[in-house]
Amino acid sequence: VQSAFSEPSAGHLTCSICLNMYMDPVTLTCGHSFCRTCIGDVLDTQDGSGAYKCPECRAESQERPTLERNRKLRNIVETLNEASEKKKETLRNILQNLTSQREKAKEKVQNLEKLRRQVQGKAAGVTERVTLEIKKEELSRKMGDIEELCNMTDPLTVLQGRESAREASDMLLDVNTASNMLLDVNTASNYVSVSEDLKTVFWTGIKQSRPETPERFQYYRQVLSSSSFSSGRHYWEVEGSESGWWIVGMAYNSIERGGEQSLIGNNKKSWGLWRNANNQYYVRHDSNIIQLPQTSSCQRLGIFLDYEAGRLSFYELCDPIRHLHTFTAVFTEPLHAGLWISEKNTWLRIGGNLCQLK
Repeated sequence: VQSAFSEPSAGHLTCSICLNMYMDPVTLTCGHSFCRTCIGDVLDTQDGSGAYKCPECRAESQERPTLERNRKLRNIVETLNEASEKKKETLRNILQNLTSQREKAKEKVQNLEKLRRQVQGKAAGVTERVTLEIKKEELSRKMGDIEELCNMTDPLTVLQGRESAREASDMLLDVNTASNMLLDVNTASNYVSVSEDLKTVFWTGIKQSRPETPERFQYYRQVLSSSSFSSGRHYWEVEGSESGWWIVGMAYNSIERGGEQSLIGNNKKSWGLWRNANNQYYVRHDSNIIQLPQTSSCQRLGIFLDYEAGRLSFYELCDPIRHLHTFTAVFTEPLHAGLWISEKNTWLRIGGNLCQLK
């Protein structure tokens, strides 16, 4: 096609009568070319007029001109038409492929939308089940207090216990909307990476170039949340990697940033649930370690804090939901979520739902 255009230009491939690409091009004696049908129709209208004129240059001849087939121009047009058809066929195939891909993409979008609705429904279901589990545990505790009061003979003690009965009757309340919990990069060790959405902490073997500030953990691969809780009842979730050791817990902002005492659960200012590489659970506070009887069956945990009651509870979000452990303490400072990871391929992600319970 490229060589065919080397002599006549693209404009010379168009018939000046029909303004389309030549169809069976012919040439008059004056040198101008037209489609055979187009020039034939023009000459037919000139029969009997005494002269035949070229539609292009108006050159006259007394006799009807002989139409000479322009083979060179015909070959160029045919070559161009063939190339055009091949291009059209290629474009048709591309269009068909794109249409097929669009349908597949549309189907994937529909499937993802369906999956999103299912996940949202499942997440809502998990939150509801955790909330019910928390309320059930608290109701059991309150009922135990009431039963103990019923067995007492001291009237004053019984009268003072009415408050417990009232609290038990007010337990079943709805969950209010709360904001997202995010990780505070300013506290993150320089040997962990924090995702852009501030939800996930990863192990990294490459030291990060964050500034060395008093807030940053120096000794352990840890990070705290930017938000804290100084009152109320709160629930949040975390997901962890299948491999490695990790700790999920809560800590005061005044926790040490350096030395062995800075590890979550290794001091009086933090409480932690440990999961080791053998799927065993431990709880730790003030360097006291307790191995739990349960072994890990899934990587999702729910954490419930009742600040005023001094209770920090951990739940495994398997089916059914399992209560793992509850710390009891008198909290004196705002509590931040705290995460620790141990080794390569270890990560923790704050996810699911964060709720404030009244």
